[in-house]
Amino acid sequence: MHLVLIIILSIVIGLVVLLCLLFIFAKRWAKKKKNKLEHRSKIASTPKGEIEYIVLGEGEGIPLLIFHGAPGGYDQGFLMKEFVEKGFKIVAFSRPGYLRTPLNGNRDYTKQAELAFSLLEYLQISNCVVVGLSAGGPIALRFVLQFPSRVIALILMSAVTKKYIPKDYQSNSLLGKIYLSNLGGDLFGFLLSLTLNMQPDRVLKSFLKIETTFSSEKINTYIKQISKTSDQMNWFKALVRSTFPLSIRNEGLKNDIKMLSEIEPLPLEKIEKPILVIHSKYDGDVEFSHALNVMERNRHAQLFESQGLGHLVWLGPDRTQMYQKVYTFIEKQTSERP
Repeated sequence: MHLVLIIILSIVIGLVVLLCLLFIFAKRWAKKKKNKLEHRSKIASTPKGEIEYIVLGEGEGIPLLIFHGAPGGYDQGFLMKEFVEKGFKIVAFSRPGYLRTPLNGNRDYTKQAELAFSLLEYLQISNCVVVGLSAGGPIALRFVLQFPSRVIALILMSAVTKKYIPKDYQSNSLLGKIYLSNLGGDLFGFLLSLTLNMQPDRVLKSFLKIETTFSSEKINTYIKQISKTSDQMNWFKALVRSTFPLSIRNEGLKNDIKMLSEIEPLPLEKIEKPILVIHSKYDGDVEFSHALNVMERNRHAQLFESQGLGHLVWLGPDRTQMYQKVYTFIEKQTSERP
């Protein structure tokens, strides 16, 4: 009996030591990632507060103002590098509570839109194409409603456009609460980063189970296809890396979870700018009804129904067609401007 107790105690102690070591490695990893992120961005001091941003692309390219998803930050602007290669200019910033943009008094999306406007003023950008990604949709819509004279057109990609209630596993479950803690979130990100480097297919599969409504068989088929396409797999890896470390995105994520569930109906019919809605019926995160919400209420909206990987419309068989649709849409709006 004593021997059994000693064995059990040894196992427990070993597990505790292992967990402590993992937390130590995770904190060091998070600090290194944080330093790298800080070296890649700039801080604009505006009348509305400080805002972290990057500008990708040079010359007179049409500016695309990116409202990132959750969790995220300015680094999701790097996911749009294909637009830079086409001559556009990417203006990406960290929304309040993410990375180095303080939340302060900018909790509601009206004030977040005002902060984005102050960034345009700071950068002396007179007008732009607004792009709302996923949870960035409501702020992008707010921006267009509040500052229409600064908007050429609006693009919504897998975007939230009405009240969004996060699933229980995202916030209310024990796992969700651990994930939303700074230490637990960084440990999760550290382990996810290791898995992404060693077994990216496994991470992709776990994402597709959540972000799509596909069957397991269809998910496995897509994983095989994407694994053979380096540009798509590299894009996916960059997306995953733009969600951690969570400790420096946590405040913004918690605020988004609250604000998204309290969104009042937006007066979408008042938007007089061209809108391109890109969404998939197989989106397992933001339902297709969010796309229909815009299409049914705004006469200037047009829909590109993605056949991509659910919420991840940037991946899949019609990826090239989707990008071409966006390029054509932007070029049409700019060529028709007086």
